[in-house]
Amino acid sequence: MGAWKDTTSYSRDDRMRTPTCWSMTIRDCARITVLSSHLYYPGVWVVTCDPWFNAEPLAPQPSNAEEAQRMALQMVGKKVDQLKAVIDAELEILS
Repeated sequence: MGAWKDTTSYSRDDRMRTPTCWSMTIRDCARITVLSSHLYYPGVWVVTCDPWFNAEPLAPQPSNAEEAQRMALQMVGKKVDQLKAVIDAELEILS
């Protein structure tokens, strides 16, 4: 499994470089991103993971990056479980 990486877009002369965006690529299946600096949700933690989430605000709002990452993984994991259940049901019908 991949590790979370700082994927914050820094301006060239930004000396503070405070990370606000982290991403994790899980093999070739998914890229999960959490960030607290989204254009439409400033200061709000959001998750993006195609095809399920596109800047979806996390609720309740996490207090730090690690909590946001944990919540994002749980959200994506739940979607994967739901997809697996649908696939299993379709395979059962075809059997």
